[in-house]
Amino acid sequence: MHHKSLGYSMESKRLMMHFFINYHTVFGQNICLILNDEIIRMDYKDNGWWKVEVPYPEQKTIRYRYFLRNADNTEIHESGDYRVVHLPENERKITFHDEWQGNDDNSPFMTAPFTKVFFHHDDFPTEVGAYNNELIIRVTALQIRKDDTLLVSGNCEELGCWDVSKAKLMSHNFGCRWSTNINAVNLPNHIEIKIIRKHGDDIEWENGENHIFQLPFVADNETVTVELASLNFNYGKPKYKGVAVPVFSLRSKNDCGIGDFLDIKKLVDWAVSQGLSFIQLLPVNDTTSSKTWHDSYPYAPISVMALNPMYLHIAEMRNETYLQYVDYDAVYKLKADYSKRLFERNAGRVLKSQKYKMFFEQNSGWLKPYAAFCVLRDKYGTTNYCCWKEFSTYNNTIPEMLELSEEYGVQMKYYYFIQFMLDSQLREAYTYAHSHGVALKGDIPIGVIHDSVETWMYPHYFNLDGQAGAPPDFFSEDGQNWGFPTYNWDNMAADGYKWWKKRLAKMAEYFDAYRIDHVLGFFRIWEIPSGQKKGLMGHFSPALPLTVEEMEVAGFHFDAGIHANPLGTDMLFMEDTKVKNRFHPYIAAKTTQLYNSLPKAQKDAFDCIYDDFFYHRHNEFWKQKAYGKLPELISCTDMLCCAEDLGMIPDCVPEVLHNLHILTLDIQRMPKTLGKEYGNPADYPYLSVCTTGSHDTSTLRGWWQEDRKLIQKYYNDCLGYSGDAPRECTPEIISEIIRHHVDSPAMLTILPIQDWFAANLDTFPSCLPEEERINNPADPHNYWRYRIDSEL
Repeated sequence: MHHKSLGYSMESKRLMMHFFINYHTVFGQNICLILNDEIIRMDYKDNGWWKVEVPYPEQKTIRYRYFLRNADNTEIHESGDYRVVHLPENERKITFHDEWQGNDDNSPFMTAPFTKVFFHHDDFPTEVGAYNNELIIRVTALQIRKDDTLLVSGNCEELGCWDVSKAKLMSHNFGCRWSTNINAVNLPNHIEIKIIRKHGDDIEWENGENHIFQLPFVADNETVTVELASLNFNYGKPKYKGVAVPVFSLRSKNDCGIGDFLDIKKLVDWAVSQGLSFIQLLPVNDTTSSKTWHDSYPYAPISVMALNPMYLHIAEMRNETYLQYVDYDAVYKLKADYSKRLFERNAGRVLKSQKYKMFFEQNSGWLKPYAAFCVLRDKYGTTNYCCWKEFSTYNNTIPEMLELSEEYGVQMKYYYFIQFMLDSQLREAYTYAHSHGVALKGDIPIGVIHDSVETWMYPHYFNLDGQAGAPPDFFSEDGQNWGFPTYNWDNMAADGYKWWKKRLAKMAEYFDAYRIDHVLGFFRIWEIPSGQKKGLMGHFSPALPLTVEEMEVAGFHFDAGIHANPLGTDMLFMEDTKVKNRFHPYIAAKTTQLYNSLPKAQKDAFDCIYDDFFYHRHNEFWKQKAYGKLPELISCTDMLCCAEDLGMIPDCVPEVLHNLHILTLDIQRMPKTLGKEYGNPADYPYLSVCTTGSHDTSTLRGWWQEDRKLIQKYYNDCLGYSGDAPRECTPEIISEIIRHHVDSPAMLTILPIQDWFAANLDTFPSCLPEEERINNPADPHNYWRYRIDSEL
């Protein structure tokens, strides 16, 4: 039973807004209010109540939410989007009596796929002032279908006295919030209510006890709001199916050798015909660095804000030849030529349009530096801005100077124009998807390339002398070196992660959900010193490197000249690149001749040090690092957050992702249980994305041919078939594998388009299994060029 006594005094000043929230904190924690982007620290009262008084604002629409700030300045934010309230022109005393939003496994349902697509309602923000003496009841209601209505019934005449026919109708406000205004003149002090969900003639009352609160006298020209953060309906655990495909892989009748943004609309039609409600894309940001096929790598953006010009749909273009794969060089030249003609014909009209002017005003902060970067890249024939002479160091005057110059002004406008066209087309696809009940899921690369708009503008956000990668894992036994600079998280934290928040906000304009590529990078990154090529030569950053004394205590007799010799790879330790006499165990130490030559006692001591360092030593340390970043970042938009949590996973990662309600990723052939050869979809958690593979793996057809012994075991033990496994993965087998995944408890089952096609005889690919693979992470020069076999 929910008992509330509204936590404010009638002695408070008039014509103020009063915010109250009940949250039981511990010493050192504080609750803060974000009101129209201003952060206001609240005061603790008693019994878990926090309060703050704010002068009546000039603007008549307010947006607000709460967050918890810990003693170490890490933050925990509410789930869902801001509360939106319209205030009356005449000032009045307003009291908001709120409850914390989220904190359980239902919080993902407060995100965009559910509030904007699957359970979308028209928005009517809470209106204050319907009555002179007013009570507003607000609730957070999840999974309310478009043709459902909510009502509130209670123990008094104004609330219908428990008669459904007289219950008070609620209005949808924003996201998953609903409210109703009640004349408070004759309300009793003791109020009991329940919420009713109505679907046609079907009535569903909340389960459990009534919501009970004590309402003090509501004076003239006063509004009191009461909020319920969770309702007791049987929401259930709905599941959704989807398809994963890169934009460049799409094929349509009128394409020019590569997929484009308007092809997404055709993909939506196909998805709907297959009963799919999610479309997951690879990154769509601009990667134009060399203007060759090397730019096909979608995880190497030169800008995290600009869209890739390769995905521009140009109606006049027609492709007369059937290209099995993307010919990136040829397509780039073709599209560049056509887009320049498009600009010459239409710029005069488009650049004067109100739509363009609005786009430019909202995006000029990143658009101008991006265009300047492209102009200078073209001028000097390189993205290495160190070669740009007087432009090598960015300052805000450079874009303005180029824009006003006779030589480069038109080029600047050309890049503005192309980004405007791309933005319009992707928004068109996004709107089309929503109108057909389909949510779009994007992908955020963990890094940016060294020579990019980002590092040119914000060098203090990056460690430009380091290279990001990955230790040896399922994808590569030698580790990976991506060549990206690592992040200077201290500098990013200093301004509240402003760069990340802008990046995510831009992405939220096009997507309902996103995949965090290599979420481990928010805990720690695998950093490889400049000059080193192999991923094996890296170490974790941040880390707690070992002292000589620690090694001695563990029983290992360390000699830097022997065990940490930087020449070659026959070593056991690597010295930290920043702190002298601090050492990291070499990740491949157990494969070296030096390790094999150790006496047994020394080998045992080293094994203990090695295992503790890589699997235990940093758990609490990395947990705090993740909590310092992720809560603030995932709360800055309403997108559903999904993690790519594959590879060498520290024990702290599942705990953090679970506590923050971030969906995890499960691939059957990459089990997370040590010693298992493959996972069991029936065991996947609900808050997860279940899939048969990714762009980094072979397809089911390809996997079937990689390890005959493993496939035989899988065929007999997992699929339950007897006898020898077929040499090829047939549509019947693929359909059975897909059924296992769709039947898993996972919220989302999103499969590569290649596997969906291969399950059907009508769309079964004509290419060889190995030709379906999009990327091979072990190959740093992989050409990303796969195209689907048939037109959408």
